[in-house]
Amino acid sequence: IELKAMDDKASEKLSPEDLRRRAGDFAKATVEKQLHEFQRWGVMADWKNAYKTLDPEYEAAQLRVFLQMVQKGLIYRASKPVYWSPSSRTALAEAELEYVDDHISQSVYLSVDLIDSPTQIASSTPIKALIWTTTPWTLPANEAIAFGEDITYALVRGVPLKRGGIASDNFILAANLIDRVEEIFECKLAVQATFPGSYLSGASYSHFFDNRTCPIVTGPHVTDDDGTGLVHIAPAHGQEDFEIGRNLGLPVTKMVDEKGLFTSDAASGQLEGFDIHGEGSERVVRLLEESGNVVCERNYKHRYPYDWRTKKPVIQRATSQWFTNLNEIQAEALNALNSVKVIPEGGVSRMRSMLGTRTEWCISRQRNWGVPIPVFYDENDEPVLDPEAIERVIDKIQLYGSDCWWTMEVSGLVGEFSDKKLRKGTDTLDVWFDSGVSWASVVQERGLSFPSDMVLEGSDQHRGWFQSSLLTHVAANGGGAPYKSLVTHGFVLDEKNRKMSKSVGNVIYPSQLVDGSL
Repeated sequence: IELKAMDDKASEKLSPEDLRRRAGDFAKATVEKQLHEFQRWGVMADWKNAYKTLDPEYEAAQLRVFLQMVQKGLIYRASKPVYWSPSSRTALAEAELEYVDDHISQSVYLSVDLIDSPTQIASSTPIKALIWTTTPWTLPANEAIAFGEDITYALVRGVPLKRGGIASDNFILAANLIDRVEEIFECKLAVQATFPGSYLSGASYSHFFDNRTCPIVTGPHVTDDDGTGLVHIAPAHGQEDFEIGRNLGLPVTKMVDEKGLFTSDAASGQLEGFDIHGEGSERVVRLLEESGNVVCERNYKHRYPYDWRTKKPVIQRATSQWFTNLNEIQAEALNALNSVKVIPEGGVSRMRSMLGTRTEWCISRQRNWGVPIPVFYDENDEPVLDPEAIERVIDKIQLYGSDCWWTMEVSGLVGEFSDKKLRKGTDTLDVWFDSGVSWASVVQERGLSFPSDMVLEGSDQHRGWFQSSLLTHVAANGGGAPYKSLVTHGFVLDEKNRKMSKSVGNVIYPSQLVDGSL
């Protein structure tokens, strides 16, 4: 809704209060239009008492669920890589992604100078590591190179140089990938020796941007299925990289801002202001080409996550966000599904698969439109997540709606609460949290039969509403599902057998059939 409301350049300069006012007007007008259309199509419902997630009583009940989760220790703040949408300028959860199978990335093979070579390997010439990445824009944030302990590596000669000729150096790569690399490089590599990955332990290399010494480390996620079997590690831009870095005390080097632009820290300022998905990535490769590190570059087609709203690529970027600890409730959530009738039956395995792999839920968003996360921060930027303060905020929102978070001072929201100088947080809750608590904000608040007899939606809600409803209910109440049955309906397809979608623009509206305007 915020993106729809900000439909011109001038809206980017709106204050949070004005933007929320514009977004609220847009939301209410859209609801009225949809109500009219549903009634025109003959859909039967209690239209006079339809609920809206922007109603103050809904928001207050939503935050009571949040408070219950806080009291159970399920809410925490952490700085780590999360899915980030430069086009929306906010963090995203897995449920807000859609994957594009034919995304094209600029991939690059780099040679990296080893400083401390493995002592078990004899070589009369310098040894280089051969690494491969499909995200060259992350290379300025590189802090290590990872190898696989169970992988057999080879020392090879005959690597062609991008500028022409054959390198005189020996290169290290996974032995199983030699044939693949020969095909890509259009050359024949001469194997000098093979050795286990453990030989690389303790080795180091010269960083390709600033020549500092960086470690070569073990990476549990490294395979010899593709690339070179040597993976560049950027703790700010990948969860696995982050975990490796945390275990080894590597810095989390942040060089990309919320718009997806390089900061002045990237490559000593040579990349500042450039878009990582555009000219920025290209400039990274050109700089490394000038330094002689680039061996080969090529386009690479693969599956890649996109922002489901803007239909543009997302990245992983280390930022401070709020999370729900799903590890603590995963077993209860999976067990709760045992009592739910799922139609068609295949939907339950899909939900189980998704729930079984989720360890956390990033619930904070960097948007002005939405329900605020009622957290204050002290002068040291430390969060004050206090149940009493949250209860006072809930009382105010029950009276005035969530706008009061932006219009009232801290003292007006919580009174004389702390002797510290506090400021209000600016994050809002994930929209899936908004809709997911309808079991509390609507069904329980209105005294309706609970659990709900049936929840009906499309298959995309296995990762959305169906799941967030289950997770919030289990988190707040310790178990059980908020519904007795889930029914997944199909989708209307267009002439190309694609799902009709407003965002794609391939929709035929029922009103066009009813009024004959089609």
